Amino acid sequence: DLPISCTLIPYSRNQSPPYKALSYTWGDASNKVPIRVNDSTFEVTKNLYAALEHIREDTSAVTLWIDAICINQLDDSEKTEQVKMMREIYDSSEHARAWLGLAEDGTDHALEELNRIG
Repeated sequence: DLPISCTLIPYSRNQSPPYKALSYTWGDASNKVPIRVNDSTFEVTKNLYAALEHIREDTSAVTLWIDAICINQLDDSEKTEQVKMMREIYDSSEHARAWLGLAEDGTDHALEELNRIG
């Protein structure tokens, strides 16, 4: 498998290219793995890493908005401002992907039941 590699490009809200938003459970914040962002090592939760592995496209780039990467998690004022814009960020995306985590015992049955009840 190729390593996860991203390019972080800042855009103004009214001039961003089409993008997909990723909604996911952070998982254990102390359980992190490295990815590459702008040719530097960047630590993400193991659950985000698993999501990126599952949604990446092998032959082309995909533009994603991911809070843990796009928001400076060390800057409380930036986090506050970005959280206020979350609805707009998700509404403006081409679509949002939801990632709940890797399958575990009983997951398939739960999804079958959800499909059954609609």
